[in-house]
Amino acid sequence: MKRVKYIFLSLIFCSCVYTDDEPQENLGEMEVYAPIYADNESSTINFQDSYPLKKPGKIYVYGSYLFVNEQYAGIHVINNQDPSTPEYLGFMKIQGNIDMAVRGNYLYADHVGDLVTINISDLRNPEITAREEGVYSYMVTMPPEQGYFECIDRARKHLIVGWEKKVVMNPECYW
Repeated sequence: MKRVKYIFLSLIFCSCVYTDDEPQENLGEMEVYAPIYADNESSTINFQDSYPLKKPGKIYVYGSYLFVNEQYAGIHVINNQDPSTPEYLGFMKIQGNIDMAVRGNYLYADHVGDLVTINISDLRNPEITAREEGVYSYMVTMPPEQGYFECIDRARKHLIVGWEKKVVMNPECYW
């Protein structure tokens, strides 16, 4: 099954690269999407100051708290004891995260392809208690819009956690 997945991903990436027998024209500087890779601290999960929702995903209710997924970045923690004035407590940085579940004092979340179990009895100090590596087939998504984009570093393709606009000189990849 893994071999089929890798062949499928290879076909996707090969079809996205600009290939033409003619030399590519000089496109100059262009604002295109560039991949965001998980950083060197991708295995850590930490609690940070809250920030406004940018790309919200799933919502999970945990007691009087709301956990709101920030796609591919982590989870916003909101005290919703008084729904008319929710209090943003902070942000749990979990790179590559799009899904979560809670049971008791444990948060289960995807983390760049791994399934992590996080003790959340102290929300401001989340602690990873278990990690199952490679549980999720972490599929690389293409840029949100069709067009030129900064080519994906094939050695790091499994660590893409999103896309951002960036000015690039003569982008070579197109889809």
